[in-house]
Amino acid sequence: MPSRTSAASLLLLAVLCGLPGAMSKAKLHGHSFWAALGSPRLVAAPMVQQSELPARMLFRRYGAELCYTPMYLAKLFCTVPAYRTELFSTCEGDRPLIGQLAGHDPVMMVKAGLLLQDSCEAIDINLGCPQNIARKGRYGAFLLPDVPLVCDIVRTMVRELSVPVTCKVRLLQSDTATLEACRRFEDAGVSAITVHGRTREQNKQYVGAVDWTAIRKISDALSIPVIANGGVATLDDVDACLAATSCVAVMSSEGLLGNPGLFCRNRDPVTGEYLTQRGLARTYMQLAREHGAIDSSARSHVFKLIHGSLQALPALRDQLAAADGLGEIEAVVDALEELDPGMVLEPWHHAPEGREPCDALTWYHRHPTSVAAREGEGLAGAPLDAFGLASVQERSEERIARRAVKAANKTVQRERAQERAAGRAAAAIALETS
Repeated sequence: MPSRTSAASLLLLAVLCGLPGAMSKAKLHGHSFWAALGSPRLVAAPMVQQSELPARMLFRRYGAELCYTPMYLAKLFCTVPAYRTELFSTCEGDRPLIGQLAGHDPVMMVKAGLLLQDSCEAIDINLGCPQNIARKGRYGAFLLPDVPLVCDIVRTMVRELSVPVTCKVRLLQSDTATLEACRRFEDAGVSAITVHGRTREQNKQYVGAVDWTAIRKISDALSIPVIANGGVATLDDVDACLAATSCVAVMSSEGLLGNPGLFCRNRDPVTGEYLTQRGLARTYMQLAREHGAIDSSARSHVFKLIHGSLQALPALRDQLAAADGLGEIEAVVDALEELDPGMVLEPWHHAPEGREPCDALTWYHRHPTSVAAREGEGLAGAPLDAFGLASVQERSEERIARRAVKAANKTVQRERAQERAAGRAAAAIALETS
């Protein structure tokens, strides 16, 4: 693998030879491209409306060395300016960055790429989205089996864009088919491939175990960087994944969404303080105010960060769902701290001394893989006392009662004010007619 020095030498050579655009962004390929990024090992995945700028800055603060934008639909990105301006933003500290596009039309993919390329180091093609909407739109994991069309898209983008092109795939129905597809994408010109070690059918409640062995076969066979994705919930998982797959990096998506402190073992890199979920939620809200965030994205992030608490306290979950604006969203975190000052509902990722981790309280483990868990073991099926939550629930119920009384008092006060206003109006009318 070329070193950072050799990558820099390639860039210098391009400049000295006077290649077009070489001063700003030489078009490197493969391992030279990866070295120019700084040879990142810890990568934050592209996630629809969830890897937006405030989230990326949160991931970077706590260890992510490379981030991806959310997935953008190429046709909308290049034909609807409001879609582009509302969903994409960046800032000076938001690098290195790879932008991800989805679509099946080579022309639209190029047009969207041209609009995005000056704000990032590469453009990634989404060949992994397993959702039904991707089936309807013919992109993601539903485009992946059409290898000739994908290769046409890759070749067209590589030819027309000034930055490298990468892709993110899922496993096909056999290791042989997946490997053959990846080889053809490499031949078509992609500079790196991310492999999610699950098939498109392994999704949501059917997620199942990730296949790192299948990723290893691809990593061993290709001459370009391969990034492993899937099955990473802790920093120990990162090390295990790198050893098992022989990949250059590990990409985290849901693990990082549920715990943005994953890459730093939940210790602040500057202060060394332990990073709790509610603390991470507050840091996200601070960044959301600084960089701007739409309410739906902010609500979704907070939901994932304090997922276990919201499952134990349905009234708090309802409050978050109804929250309007960043202030009301953060008020949910305030309420959680009031209800649970002893942090009974903290899942304790990378638990500090004296604390025990509780996977049942994490968003990442919301889809259990064991039969026993599916049959009701865990937070949802256990009595509150089993988790020490009874006192928290009582405080929640008391809080609901207080809110109900307060609302009733406001209603009474409003009705009395209306009665007084009506009386004054009647008196005024009587005075005028007398």
